[in-house]
Amino acid sequence: MPVRLRALALACSLFGCVSADFADGQFLCDPLAGENACPESMICASDGTCRGDPIDNPCQPLDCAALFPQCGPLDDGCGVTIDCGCLSPLSCGATEPGVCGCGPSEERSPTIAAVDTYGMTPWANINRALTDDDAYATANLPSGGNSERLHLLDYGFEIPDQAVIDGIEASLERSRTGTGNVRDLSIYLLRDREGAVGQASNKNLGKVVNWPTTDTLQGYGGPTEQWGVDDEALAIDPAAPWTPAQINHPNFGLRIRTENDHASAAATAQIDYARLRIHFHCPPP
Repeated sequence: MPVRLRALALACSLFGCVSADFADGQFLCDPLAGENACPESMICASDGTCRGDPIDNPCQPLDCAALFPQCGPLDDGCGVTIDCGCLSPLSCGATEPGVCGCGPSEERSPTIAAVDTYGMTPWANINRALTDDDAYATANLPSGGNSERLHLLDYGFEIPDQAVIDGIEASLERSRTGTGNVRDLSIYLLRDREGAVGQASNKNLGKVVNWPTTDTLQGYGGPTEQWGVDDEALAIDPAAPWTPAQINHPNFGLRIRTENDHASAAATAQIDYARLRIHFHCPPP
């Protein structure tokens, strides 16, 4: 009996009758079973399906490990679609469709608000800066005055240990009341320094623009902005640039200070909320 006919007969007896040219991948098998559980002239491939013997059919299917970093529904090279996922912390399509990657984070809000006494005018109702609810942390600034430093901390990030930090982006919704001016005096990042909150670097990303009279979102930093941690901060902390552990720490956050440079009129600085987003990637495992 010819080989093809023997294979067809075996297929009929064990798997149900199929045409003589049935396709690769039609039957499931166990590649670790130690014996061939496929129709004659087929072998059990590493993906757990019966495939044509390479003597008769040279097509050798690729598994997900060979197709990495591609993910999702993929052709195994032999006309069969396999569904490939990603090992944590990678996820499919995080940074590019159909590719395993990680980052960026979602925007997160702080859970801790605090002030230090450096400056002239205190902040009031500081916990109102923790949520987007049209309730404001405020600083009443006299002509020529400036505010204390408002600290917004503990953003609850869970950046994977393997991640490389590419940049940090802040969003601040703020406004002013009164006829005076309100401007950023300084916008810095904070980080943990031996159990205390400390300034991350000397790079001030404050904007030289007057705060508007209606709530407006202002961005600081971006996908590649390290906030000085890759240059000036090296003199302060040799462990820089940023690590995931530093960003995940409760003492990581924003320091905000405002000023009123108007010659005679007062103004009130108002902050509704401040959020941070971390841009990062994970090197291939």
